[in-house]
Amino acid sequence: MPEYPATTLALNKGKYYVLLTIPPELREHFKGRKQLKKSTGTSDLRDAKRRQHGITTELYARLDACKPDIRDIISEILGWIGDADEVQRMDDEGHLEGLIQYHKSLEYGEDPENDLATDEVNEQGAKALELYREWKAKTAKPAESADTVLYSVAAKEYLETQPYGPVKSMRDCELSLQQFREHVGDKPLQDVTAVMIHSYAEHLGQTMTRKTLAKKISYVKRMYDHAVRKGWVPHSVFAGLVLDKQVGTPKQSYILRCP
Repeated sequence: MPEYPATTLALNKGKYYVLLTIPPELREHFKGRKQLKKSTGTSDLRDAKRRQHGITTELYARLDACKPDIRDIISEILGWIGDADEVQRMDDEGHLEGLIQYHKSLEYGEDPENDLATDEVNEQGAKALELYREWKAKTAKPAESADTVLYSVAAKEYLETQPYGPVKSMRDCELSLQQFREHVGDKPLQDVTAVMIHSYAEHLGQTMTRKTLAKKISYVKRMYDHAVRKGWVPHSVFAGLVLDKQVGTPKQSYILRCP
């Protein structure tokens, strides 16, 4: 089956829209329209690109809804083995792919007159196998990637591992992770930059000593180390990062004076 056209982004009245050209053979289902579009809800190009994939999936699903169920097509090719539900049941039980492979690899008999019929069965089996693999690829659960792991999701899972024993340390860690999120926003881990971290350190440094702010940032750093181990990011943005030595309020000295 042909692939759908790629989507594009277009700015309209201050918002970016995802545009999809409708294939000519499907336009009758959309009253002759040549294009589908949906707003990303943002005027920021970077955010729009991040949201484009999910919206594209929605638009493709609208096109898919106009096409026959791929399971019905497989059934018809194989000589009608049941409706879509029956085909699904066969696949759930692990029998469908074997049946398709049987049709694809039917052996020739002793009578040469049956060779044409055998060729036709094998050819139909090959088509069914192609459709089957396409169907399985579309229904497979996509692997989670760094682009889709939000900071809040990573922080929640990290805290569930109980990385610190003392209750006070756990509370400090949870608060530090929350404060960092409030400063930079809840974005994919990959989108947090060194500039954001330095900005956060300067923000903390207005009211905290260098030692205190460094401790707060270390909690976030260790969460990123966890994210690297989980494969959510290829490397930690905190690796090799050195804070400005001038950031932070001076440590107060208290001298006991005798009356």
